[in-house]
Amino acid sequence: MTPSYTESYRGTPGKVRNDVDGRQWHSTIAAAQAGDRRALDELVAGWLPLVYNVVGRALNGHADVDDVVQETMLRAVDHLGSLRDPDSFRSWLVAIAMRQIRGRARRTSRTGCPTDCPVEPPTSPN
Repeated sequence: MTPSYTESYRGTPGKVRNDVDGRQWHSTIAAAQAGDRRALDELVAGWLPLVYNVVGRALNGHADVDDVVQETMLRAVDHLGSLRDPDSFRSWLVAIAMRQIRGRARRTSRTGCPTDCPVEPPTSPN
């Protein structure tokens, strides 16, 4: 049986590096910003456990953890070029995660569903 995406990363802090100290990652972050695909892969693999930890605790292990983590990592990758100081990557990434968590909470309180609920088609007046 193949482990799920979550099982592959959760509980294995820093598959690539054992620390998540932003200063140790400066050159990897800079290389990823410059378009180095390997550096980007290393960055995602190394920081994914931290994001799972933050989101998992905030959502208390809810089923939406994987979705929020995925959205967080996608936003981080998409906006990596906007990060001015690679030394602040950790706080930047956690801020993105917290924004995604708050967004999920807003959607849940507004619609009663944590994600987009299927909408039933309107009934005909006949």
